[in-house]
Amino acid sequence: MKNLDKIAHLALIIGLGVGLLGYWRTRFDSEKGFLVIALTSVFYVIWGFVYHNLKGDFKKKLIIEYLIIAGIAIVASYLVLVS
Repeated sequence: MKNLDKIAHLALIIGLGVGLLGYWRTRFDSEKGFLVIALTSVFYVIWGFVYHNLKGDFKKKLIIEYLIIAGIAIVASYLVLVS
């Protein structure tokens, strides 16, 4: 189980790092920056779903929490970047 945790969290760090790099590369185009943040948020939710399924502690409440956090990130980036 420790190996699963290490690999899963490494994948999360790499995925969020790719999102950060993608946002940095598109920082002068607000619509593309928003798209990068939205895609990174989708990755985050999918990662949470897969991780907790593999770990065996999946609960509906956990995915709702991941969706709320991703939703806040998407709404905030939309308000700042697009509108």
